[in-house]
Amino acid sequence: MAAPAGGSTEEMTEKLLARVGGIPLGRMADPAKTAELMHFLVSKVSYITGPNLVADGCNFPVL
Repeated sequence: MAAPAGGSTEEMTEKLLARVGGIPLGRMADPAKTAELMHFLVSKVSYITGPNLVADGCNFPVL
């Protein structure tokens, strides 16, 4: 996204974060972290069924 726009990756990340309202954890999710979660769910857990997991960096905290 940054190359066609003529900007840096850091600038594009800041623009994207501003567009979505920011992320409380202060960083975008790394695809590897999402993959780790999926690996955990399919290989390590046998008693969890139908969970709703939200990986949004605490963008919508639940109290």
